[in-house]
Amino acid sequence: MSTIDQLAAASTASAQQAEAQRDQQMLADDFDTFLQLLTTQLRNQDPLEPMDTNQFTQQLVQFSGVEQQIQTNSYLENLITSTEAQSVNAAVSYLGSTVTVAGVTTNLADGQASWELVAGAAAPDSTVTIYDANGSEMFSTKHAVDRGESTFTWDGKTNDGTDAPDGIYSIRVIGNTSDGQSVNVYSAISGKVTGVDFTGNEPVLQIGDVRANLSSVMEIQAPAS
Repeated sequence: MSTIDQLAAASTASAQQAEAQRDQQMLADDFDTFLQLLTTQLRNQDPLEPMDTNQFTQQLVQFSGVEQQIQTNSYLENLITSTEAQSVNAAVSYLGSTVTVAGVTTNLADGQASWELVAGAAAPDSTVTIYDANGSEMFSTKHAVDRGESTFTWDGKTNDGTDAPDGIYSIRVIGNTSDGQSVNVYSAISGKVTGVDFTGNEPVLQIGDVRANLSSVMEIQAPAS
């Protein structure tokens, strides 16, 4: 985690805590003012037309409810901050590890790109299509997908036989059994985590040029000692 990321996380937590403290202080000031006005009003009320005590009681209950709500919000903010810190620590621990993440996008390098395929049933009459970063079809072929886990490796050859340039490519698998029944085929990629991005709502792992949400991690292998 870089110094900038640490400062950003610390600043966010500090701002949330300061906001909760300001809310509590404003409520305390308002409550003191309310009690002063109430005391003054009681002291100067007309004895022949006393004030409705039920109304005062209701107002006190309302103020107490608001105070409890702000306190609850403060606890929730602290809990969220703690959870985010744990998420950051968990993401950082992935650095240098090899992970398998659910996803369709991977990197073509030196004429090779691989995807892990997972199917609940054998799909021998499947179609695999590869797209570039702009969504243009680069390659399509018939492919027999095994039941369970298997690997599909693309050699970078396009439909017209030319070599695709290194870069980011995505896969789409339409699974079908031999009798034409549809089979769901899921894809995943594997690679070493080289960085972590904390700028969004969820940490994003950098796997080479590929980005994957922390929640998409399916398997992790510790870095070799």
